[in-house]
Amino acid sequence: MVEKFRGKEVSLRPVFDQDMDDFVRFMNDFEASLFTGSMPGLYTADDERDYFKKSEDKRQFAVDYQGEVIGLVELFDIDLVNRRAVLGIMIGQGEARSRGLGYDIINLVLDYGFYLLNLHSISLTCFTFNHRAQALYKKCGFQEIGRWRQSRYLAGDYYDTLYMDILKEDHKPYLIYQEIQETIGKYKK
Repeated sequence: MVEKFRGKEVSLRPVFDQDMDDFVRFMNDFEASLFTGSMPGLYTADDERDYFKKSEDKRQFAVDYQGEVIGLVELFDIDLVNRRAVLGIMIGQGEARSRGLGYDIINLVLDYGFYLLNLHSISLTCFTFNHRAQALYKKCGFQEIGRWRQSRYLAGDYYDTLYMDILKEDHKPYLIYQEIQETIGKYKK
C-alpha cells in the first residue's frame, strides 16, 4: 500500500484510477452526499475522473483505514499568495463514520497545509443540521466566522451554512509536523 502521511488511525495517500469506483459509490450514497451538499447529483466514474483532473488549485488525498479507502480529504481553492485554502472532507463509507477518524484526518491535513504548503488560514463550510461535524471542527480548532442564513433547502426546511476557519497560530502541530522535525533532525547531525 502506498501512503504519504500516516496518522494514528488513518493514512492519506494519492488518489489512483482504481479508487474511482469507491468514490462513485461514496458520491451516490445518500447520507455521504447529503453532508457534502451534492445530494441532488448523480455521479458516474467519468464525472469523478473529471473532478480529479481539475486539480491545479487543490491537493486531494484518499483516506485509507485498515487497508480500505473510506473517503477523501482535500484542500482546494488554494491561494499561495494570500496563503489560504478551503478544506473538504467526506467519509464515504458508512461504517467508518462516527468512529473518531475525522479528527485524525483533519489534523493531518491541517499539518500538511500549514507546515508543507505554508498556509496561514484554512476555512470550511458546514450545514447547521450536521451537529457532529460542527463539534469535530471545533475540537480541531476551527471557529465560526459567519453564516449564510437559510441557504440550504432540504425536505421542506431551510438550514444555515456555517463558515468556519482556523489560523496556523491556532493549530496544535500534529503528526506530520513531528515527522518533518524528526527527519530534518537526522540530517542536521
